[in-house]
Amino acid sequence: MSRIITTNQDQSTETAQVAGDTQTRFEQIQTEISQGALLLDVRTPEEFAEGYFVGAVNFDSAEIANGKLPEVDKDTKIYLHCRSGMRAGQVKSWLEQAGFNNVESLGGLAEIIAMGGELIQGVDE
Repeated sequence: MSRIITTNQDQSTETAQVAGDTQTRFEQIQTEISQGALLLDVRTPEEFAEGYFVGAVNFDSAEIANGKLPEVDKDTKIYLHCRSGMRAGQVKSWLEQAGFNNVESLGGLAEIIAMGGELIQGVDE
């Protein structure tokens, strides 16, 4: 069973006007994921198991450091995040060096929450 939690309740949510509707930045990213974009969580599998965002795929930064790359076209939009943003920034650099040309680091967990993302955590019940 899962539950949805958020932190920093007082933090404002980023929004944008899209076709007359107000969407959070995270909702825009979710729409792009449904159209083929990737949201890669580059934390360790243990960190990922503690909580993740809807649509995120765990792809440990250590695997990328060892040469494993996403098996997608190099033009695919790839969003990255980690706990604090540091690993996501490093992975962005590595992917760009490998020829990926549509990569964006979203930063860390707090930044994703500020964009409207909700952290999902597994709960033992």
